[in-house]
Amino acid sequence: MVYALYDAYGFSKGDIALLFIAGFGSSLLLGTFAGSLADQFGRRQMALAYCALYTVSCLTKHTSRFAVLLVGRLLGGMATSLLFSVFEAWYVNEHGTRGYPAEWMGETFSRASFGNGLVAILSGQLAGLVAAPFGLVAPFDVAIGFLVLVAVLIGHTWSENYGNQSERVIRGLYQAMVQTLHEPSIRWLGVLQSCFEAAMYIFVFMWTPALQGAQADPEIPIPHGMIFSTFMVALMLGSVLFERLLHRAIHKPKDAQALSLKISTSRLLQTVLAISTLSLVGAAVGDLVHWSVSYISMLVFEVTCGLYFPAIGCLRSTIIPEEYRSAIMNFFRMPMNLLVVLMLAYVDRFSNRTVFMAAAGLLTVALFALHRLRAVGSPLESSSETSA
Repeated sequence: MVYALYDAYGFSKGDIALLFIAGFGSSLLLGTFAGSLADQFGRRQMALAYCALYTVSCLTKHTSRFAVLLVGRLLGGMATSLLFSVFEAWYVNEHGTRGYPAEWMGETFSRASFGNGLVAILSGQLAGLVAAPFGLVAPFDVAIGFLVLVAVLIGHTWSENYGNQSERVIRGLYQAMVQTLHEPSIRWLGVLQSCFEAAMYIFVFMWTPALQGAQADPEIPIPHGMIFSTFMVALMLGSVLFERLLHRAIHKPKDAQALSLKISTSRLLQTVLAISTLSLVGAAVGDLVHWSVSYISMLVFEVTCGLYFPAIGCLRSTIIPEEYRSAIMNFFRMPMNLLVVLMLAYVDRFSNRTVFMAAAGLLTVALFALHRLRAVGSPLESSSETSA
């Protein structure tokens, strides 16, 4: 919908790419500080800030002035960094504070991933319904209504929690960086997350031109809405599979639940990453056989995304220290944003097949990072398996 709105305003493909780069660049440069602010001044406060920033970003869509839209993308990039760090950091802290069992966390992440897919389908349908009679900017006005509702719910139902409040923002940011660079498990977890999610964003940008070019008559538009809905159903299927698989794996005494959660999810991720790598290779070369091979490969990749998100959430909950959780989670997004920005800047120079193979290469790096992460934790795994 964002691309369509910019196109309707008469911007060129290059201008639109620049606006998207601004969003990812803002998340890369400014979002990191937002994570440290959340740790010091409160995750609830920063969740409310997310609602405010994205509301203003939506309001900027009412003008066709490039400078105003650019500001909107910068604010949206900052808001996205908060979305992908502050909410999870608040939840993990609250889960531990209330003394809930560790295995419930995996179920929560799984259901959240399922809900994201369902909401994406419903949001797409609602956006189409309001855009037809009221114009392409109408879905952003509807989004503002939901953001206000979320802000009210957070303000009235959330308690506040923090990371490390004793240090200034810059000092806390420095300490989070030190933790990320010098703790092997955090470092390899960051490489894993950055590579997988960069590959995922590359997929998001590339599936439309890939399927459009792979069909028998490239001039006939592909059914974007139907394809997107099937992708979201595949994502939801993956989240359901995660919950079912993990439910059998984590029935341990309470003092071993967190360790079991880490071991089980890391083993599952190993399979997920291998399948996701093969699926993107299939998406790259499937059109040599038939366009449907590429499409099925993309569906498989979406299933692996549904498995990945709750799994990586569980790993983050057991590996990242609480006092710097938001800041470190935003550090993980820095290389991911950089990779996506580079892809957007040079995507026109490469074929669809080359870009998909590059994404598969990133997943291979993620698989190696998981191998190193498991190696760091191997003494713990061995002792756990022996005691079991």
